[in-house]
Amino acid sequence: MRFNEITQKEIDQIANDAGLSTELLNKRLDKESNRQHRDEKGNVKIGDKHLKNKAYGIAQVRKPALDDVNANYGTNFTIDDLQDANKNAEIGTLYLKLLRDEYAPKYAPGKDADAYAYKAYATGPNLGSDNVAKLPDAGKPMYNPIKREPQRMEPASTDKGKAQRYAQMTDPKLNVSPPRGPGQELENDVYDRIKQTTDKLKRTEAGQQILGAIDNARQGNVNKDSWVYKNIANPLMNMKQAAQDKVMSIINTKEQK
Repeated sequence: MRFNEITQKEIDQIANDAGLSTELLNKRLDKESNRQHRDEKGNVKIGDKHLKNKAYGIAQVRKPALDDVNANYGTNFTIDDLQDANKNAEIGTLYLKLLRDEYAPKYAPGKDADAYAYKAYATGPNLGSDNVAKLPDAGKPMYNPIKREPQRMEPASTDKGKAQRYAQMTDPKLNVSPPRGPGQELENDVYDRIKQTTDKLKRTEAGQQILGAIDNARQGNVNKDSWVYKNIANPLMNMKQAAQDKVMSIINTKEQK
């Protein structure tokens, strides 16, 4: 027997209706249930089985959270509602919203409300001073990128030193490892970033038009006075050519002895 799961479109709509970040809701549902309301046997997922009030479904909602949602939003959700994937996701979303809007100012003033809601969803509203202190401040990213130790800068007279300086010039925030060969990893890095940009463009109709303009430009079949060519197609082609030219200059420059 096949059981219907809630769709991603429905999850995003629930977040939008509640005025909640879709990223926040999706990350929390990933953590709770991998966005799956039922297990492989078709049964509604049950967690916290060792507790009196078990957690149910895609959002792993427990009765205390359900009661908190009803008390604050005037809803009348029941334990039976937790068996329905859409209602379960809605209740979990409202609990995240409650944590963000009501509990964050009380228990974590000055901290990022989304980060607090994400953490408190699993632990309860009062995180404790130590956990609150670890949250990012309001206005800072919810998830901080991993920071790598900067590489030791080699002398500018060496191939490695030139490649390191070019990497910094290309992207000052980039902490790349030094190339193993003269310019090769640098070239790969630049092309990887071009590919990432291309992949993102493919996802939208406007992006596909841009890629089409680039292809036409390569064949000489494009209006070079157009906005797309001047502002997007030509800069992308120039970026690739500049990378090639710079890598070749690094390779062809003899090291000083």
